Amino acid sequence: MDDVNWWLLALAFVLGVVLTFAMTVRRVRREIPVGGAAGGEETQPPQDKET
Repeated sequence: MDDVNWWLLALAFVLGVVLTFAMTVRRVRREIPVGGAAGGEETQPPQDKET
């Protein structure tokens, strides 16, 4: 690495950061109500059975 094009190295780093950010951080398209169940039916937490 004696003759490094530093601007190309910086450009590759910046493009990597921008592409990673663009692929991982996206807009939420669907809103799920907090009180609603995913299947439309009421779900209960598992009951502990005493044996």
